[in-house]
Amino acid sequence: ITSLLCQDWNYSADILEKKIENNLEVRIFKSKNQTSQNVIISRDTISIFTNQAKQYADLNELHLIGPVLMINGLDTLNCDNMTFWYDKDSIQASGKVRFNFGDSRLTSDSLIYVETKGFRGYSFQTLGNSNLLDKKYKITADNILYNDDKQLMKLFSNATVLSEKNGITGEMVNIIFNDSLIKKVDIKNNGYIYNNHYAHVNDNYQLFKDEMHGNNIEVNMIDNNLDKVSINGMGRSLYYVTNELNNLLGYNEATGDTINLKYNNGDLNFLNILGDARGEFN
Repeated sequence: ITSLLCQDWNYSADILEKKIENNLEVRIFKSKNQTSQNVIISRDTISIFTNQAKQYADLNELHLIGPVLMINGLDTLNCDNMTFWYDKDSIQASGKVRFNFGDSRLTSDSLIYVETKGFRGYSFQTLGNSNLLDKKYKITADNILYNDDKQLMKLFSNATVLSEKNGITGEMVNIIFNDSLIKKVDIKNNGYIYNNHYAHVNDNYQLFKDEMHGNNIEVNMIDNNLDKVSINGMGRSLYYVTNELNNLLGYNEATGDTINLKYNNGDLNFLNILGDARGEFN
C-alpha cells in the first residue's frame, strides 16, 4: 500500500504511477483488484473511496474511476465516475448518481454540484432521470437546475412537484423558494395542479381534489398552501364548494381563456373567468 500527502490531502492506494499527459504531470492511484475501492483520499471531514484516481495537481483536479463513494460528514455521494475540483468544492458525477445530504436525497444520471453561501449551501444541475426528495416535496424531471443565490429551481421535461396537499405537473416548471418553502411556481405547457382538502358529507369527513388545467399556470403560495392561481390558455377547473362549517355544497366545473382563483388557508374563496367563460354547478 502506497501513501502520499499532497496539498493537505491524504492519498492511499495499492499502486502509484506517474505520467505526463498533455504536458501535465499526472499521479495515478490504483487498486490491485478492479472490484475493490482501495484508493482512499481524505481531508478533514471528507473521505473518498474508489478504484482509480488521477490527480492533476496543476489543475487542482481529481478524476475518479469507480464505483465512487464520497463521504462528507453525514452526507454521502455514490456514482460510477466523478471529477472533483478540490479548490472550488465543485463536483461533476456521472452514472447512477445517489446523493444524500441533510434531509434530502437526489438521484440522477449526472450531477454538477457547487458549494455556495446561500440558504441551502449548494447549487446543482442534473441531467437525466432526476429525482429530489426532502421532508416537504418530491420533485422529478428529466433535468433540474437549481441556483442557490436566487433560490430558483428550473425543471425541464416531465416535471412533477408533489407535497402533502398539492401536486403540480408540466413540461417546464420554474420554482422560486423562500428558504425551505415554495413561494411561486410558473408552469409552461400542459400545466396541471391539484389541491387536496377535506369536507363534511353527511356524517363523514372525506377527501376531495380540486383540479386545474391550462397551457400556462402561475401559482403563488403561502406557508405551503395555495394563495393565488392564474390559468392562461384553455383553462379548465374543477373545485368543490363548502360552507363556513366546511360542509360540502357541491362542485363547480369552469372553463375559459383565463381563470383566476384566490385561496384562503388553502380553501378556494374567489373565482374569476375571462374570455369564453363557462361554468356549471352541481
